[in-house]
Amino acid sequence: MPKANWRKRLEEARELAKQGAALTFDRITILAEIYQDPAFLNDCDRRGVDPLEEINDEVADTAMTFTTLRSMLAEFPRREDWLNRRLQDMAASIIVNRREVDNKKPREAGWKQRFEELQEQYDALERKFELTEAQLSELRAVVTHQTV
Repeated sequence: MPKANWRKRLEEARELAKQGAALTFDRITILAEIYQDPAFLNDCDRRGVDPLEEINDEVADTAMTFTTLRSMLAEFPRREDWLNRRLQDMAASIIVNRREVDNKKPREAGWKQRFEELQEQYDALERKFELTEAQLSELRAVVTHQTV
């Protein structure tokens, strides 16, 4: 069997690169969902693990951080975008855009939503604390009354 023409092999390699970028899109989409999942965040907190570091471990093979990849996802939200662009070009675009945005306005992207999520969690815990405190107070009254 004759060897495949190098041009054909090069085209195969290019097609694999496109598929790899599309698969990276799929991975980042999944990891972005996980990163916002309260159960994941609570589990990381329980284990004393930084959620960002946990997710970064999942993308270490890309030589990019999850934050960069998630920014790329925000800038290029369609899978087709990832099929038609090189990852390094998308990352470079994000870096340029980030610098332009940093020069124009204070950072708020994502922070407001994260703050609101944490505020909701805090409020829920505060309500639980108040309920527990009331129950404890009732039990103290019962125990004090019984020991007198």
